[in-house]
Amino acid sequence: ALTFEEIEAMFGQVVRSIVEGETKVSKLPKLAFSDYADEQAENLRQMFVAMTDDYRIIIVKLADRLHNMRTLRHMKPEKQIKISRETLDIFAPLAHRMGIWQFKSELEDTAFMYLYPQEYKRLNRRLRQHQSQFRDTLDKSQNIMLRTLTADQTLKDQATEVKVYGRTKELYSLWHKMEMKGDDNL
Repeated sequence: ALTFEEIEAMFGQVVRSIVEGETKVSKLPKLAFSDYADEQAENLRQMFVAMTDDYRIIIVKLADRLHNMRTLRHMKPEKQIKISRETLDIFAPLAHRMGIWQFKSELEDTAFMYLYPQEYKRLNRRLRQHQSQFRDTLDKSQNIMLRTLTADQTLKDQATEVKVYGRTKELYSLWHKMEMKGDDNL
């Protein structure tokens, strides 16, 4: 491992500051995780943001957590669950607040896979079975929307081009929504 001085000599003061900040933030979850109450998780998220003057530190921390989640399969099950719980309670909401949607989605889905493996497999299987139906529905909806928008003379006069995009909901987000509604239908 490099010292902060070596990092500064190699990459400059700015990078040293980011690495020092990330190191300081890395120690926080270990201090605060005896209980997983939502209020404590929210307080910890706010501390992350308050403790850093440079948002790049949080981005580095999120990238580090994403890397850890991608390599979680090499850890013991207890560690997988602990890290996944932290990720779902702290890091995914933090990514959401920062508007880093891809991080948020991957963090949530990976944590979901370790925390609720049966539900993850069942929902993933069901989604794959319905994937072509969902894709067809999305394509038809996009085509209808595109035809409607391009047929509107006012829109044609105002816009040079109309694009319609769609996506399927992420696994964790879909499961969470189904749980909240008590609904099992996709």
